[in-house]
Amino acid sequence: KAERYQEAVLKFRAYFSVNSDNADVLIDYGIALRGSGDREGQILALNRAVELIPPGDADTAARVKSAIEMANAD
Repeated sequence: KAERYQEAVLKFRAYFSVNSDNADVLIDYGIALRGSGDREGQILALNRAVELIPPGDADTAARVKSAIEMANAD
């Protein structure tokens, strides 16, 4: 299972080399980092996602809140 997360992390890094300002993608990246064991990277990705949530986007805000709560539960 960790190998699949590691593969996802590599794909996200390739994506971010050209586009690093998508809160939804950063949330997914944070989840993949968590699965690969990179807690520090997860926190950084989720914090960046918080900064990028478009005003009034309740769905993305709820997703990042859930991901942060999951990170804090570890």
